Amino acid sequence: MRVDGSIARARGEMYGLYPNNQARRLISIGFAAILVLMLVLGAFALVQLRAVNKGLDKVVAETNTKIASAYVMRDAIRQRSILLRNARISDDPFQRDEYAQDFISIAGAYRQAREELYAMEMDKNELRIHEKLSEIARESQPFNDRAMDHIIEEADEDVIDAEFAKAAAMQNKLLELLDDLIRLEEEYAEQAREKGQENFRSTLFLM
Repeated sequence: MRVDGSIARARGEMYGLYPNNQARRLISIGFAAILVLMLVLGAFALVQLRAVNKGLDKVVAETNTKIASAYVMRDAIRQRSILLRNARISDDPFQRDEYAQDFISIAGAYRQAREELYAMEMDKNELRIHEKLSEIARESQPFNDRAMDHIIEEADEDVIDAEFAKAAAMQNKLLELLDDLIRLEEEYAEQAREKGQENFRSTLFLM
């Protein structure tokens, strides 16, 4: 009877331990699942962060290129305006010829920057400014060219003044549009930075 009692107690202890073993196994599985989930979320966050940085770099690079092109165009307009004014006040015909040559060559820098700008992807706001730039540039070119031609040919002051005034007015319009484009691109760059920071904070939350 004692032997039977001992066996019964042993069996009872084994049966009593079985639920605990199962609970430990479930806890281990749950803990492992949490670790796997954390690893997956961490990997996803890193991929997301990398994509955010790549997209931000692309936007910033594009806006910087557009701003650089706009600055080249604006500088070209101002240089041509200075050359036109210097040619007008110069009494040396050879010096005026040099001004005229520089006046023509700087126009090439403007066209190259404009083509680089137009070749890039633009939204409707950028396209609207670019279309106005192209329209006014076409209108202003004859006035600029005639003003320089009249100066070189030593035409009457009234004729030179009239063409010079028209050319200056067109140049100012172009400069205003380029300033608008630069401000727009700076706004886009700031919006991209803010969006990048927001996505970065969201990604850190996942990690």
